[in-house]
Amino acid sequence: MAPRKPRCNFKECKEAAQRIVEDCKKESHARNADKLNSERTQVIKGV
Repeated sequence: MAPRKPRCNFKECKEAAQRIVEDCKKESHARNADKLNSERTQVIKGV
């Protein structure tokens, strides 16, 4: 296991790979998933 926990704030992020402008990958992925779900088109039945 990794001895240190990745920080999800830009200033405290020590690893460049973990850094996505003010965000970590998991948070970015979750936000992107929410955005995609909100933009998803709904099927209208019975047309």
